[in-house]
Amino acid sequence: SGDITAASVEDLTKQLRHIDRRVRLNAQWELASRGETKPLIDIASATDLEARFRLHGIWGCEHAVRLDGSKQADVLAANRGWLTDSDPVIRAAACALAGDRNDAESVAKISELLADESPRVKYFAAMSLSELLTSQAGNASANQQAIGSVLQILAENDNDDPALRHACTFFLRRVASEDMLAGLATHSSVPVRRAAIAALRGQGSEKVTAFLSDASSLVLAEAAMAIHDRPIPAGVDELAKLILVADLPLNSEALLRRVLAANYRIGTADSAAALASFAASGEKP
Repeated sequence: SGDITAASVEDLTKQLRHIDRRVRLNAQWELASRGETKPLIDIASATDLEARFRLHGIWGCEHAVRLDGSKQADVLAANRGWLTDSDPVIRAAACALAGDRNDAESVAKISELLADESPRVKYFAAMSLSELLTSQAGNASANQQAIGSVLQILAENDNDDPALRHACTFFLRRVASEDMLAGLATHSSVPVRRAAIAALRGQGSEKVTAFLSDASSLVLAEAAMAIHDRPIPAGVDELAKLILVADLPLNSEALLRRVLAANYRIGTADSAAALASFAASGEKP
């Protein structure tokens, strides 16, 4: 109790080990506001403690650096060590800090963490690299290596972990080129192709039309949603033409609704005729 602003650094350091998270947070914020990064680095590096205590050190360091950039060199030097910590929670937090503070020296190690055994670490590694690899020039080799790792994560994840899928898709949107993403239309993995479409959707690229001849109804629906919902006007004509495809998947409502809407949006005589033919067919839902 009492005025925490009057507490000594020693007392605040002890409070970082308190059982109550509220006490730890107050101590973390006060130390950060004073620029006292040493006790924060020490607590984050204390491998004898549980991650719930050590995280306050990492969070406090990031806070302190935001307030005073002169603290960044020491914090990032310590953070590079946390990237190899035995605790996956700490490795993940270190990835986040490196990305937030644009630490170019951490790129190689974080790229390796894309193969970490922990999904949490993979998530934060992908999110961190989505910042680091777009904020630096001359990283073509690093980009290609990281992209390959991300594609592997997507294929192995097989849409099981939505958070991991999001991180990988966000990474592709930020780092991969339109041409590279369009080239994934021939990739053997459905989750990879769907992620490529989502990334192209985020970029607003008309090259999403490369996926409109896919054999998977899931991929077709993803491409249709990208074109119709964002929208991507340059792809509407190609989307509308799917109404003429004989083996168009009729079990995908998401796809059918958007194909029909594309024809309605175009409003030409041909699209009107196609809609009328579709409506008159007894085989259509």
